[in-house]
Amino acid sequence: MLRSEPTMFSRRFLIHCAQVWIGLIIIGSFLPGEVKIAIGTTTGPRASAAVRVRTSLEHRLVHVAEFGIAAVLLSVVSVRTRQRVWFALALAGLGLALEWLEHLAGRGVLEWWDVRDDTYGVCLGSVLGAWHLVRKKLLREPSRLTRA
Repeated sequence: MLRSEPTMFSRRFLIHCAQVWIGLIIIGSFLPGEVKIAIGTTTGPRASAAVRVRTSLEHRLVHVAEFGIAAVLLSVVSVRTRQRVWFALALAGLGLALEWLEHLAGRGVLEWWDVRDDTYGVCLGSVLGAWHLVRKKLLREPSRLTRA
């Protein structure tokens, strides 16, 4: 039986992936309401209660996944623990900043629950990205420098 090698990526490639992913998060945050309704991440005012509940759960999971994926990528490419912590704080700050900017742009109240879900994703993704098995699967040359 043939055994294939696991797919591993260079640190540079993963950094580029993180940059693109974070850019897409920023762009997605400022999509018009009609587009968000069309892709199912929010509902219109005439949606039924059942649709709102389903969309609300999907919306929460999107926030956790968006920021979780970014945190995994940044955590995997981090050379030191201190760097991982700073990346996590920066991502959580980005989530807060995006929600604040949406509020200032006149899109309703500051959605603290979205900031909470973003932070859940950052925490989960940072822990997963720091896990040796995840780093070993994604990163071609794992760093030996893991202390702050």
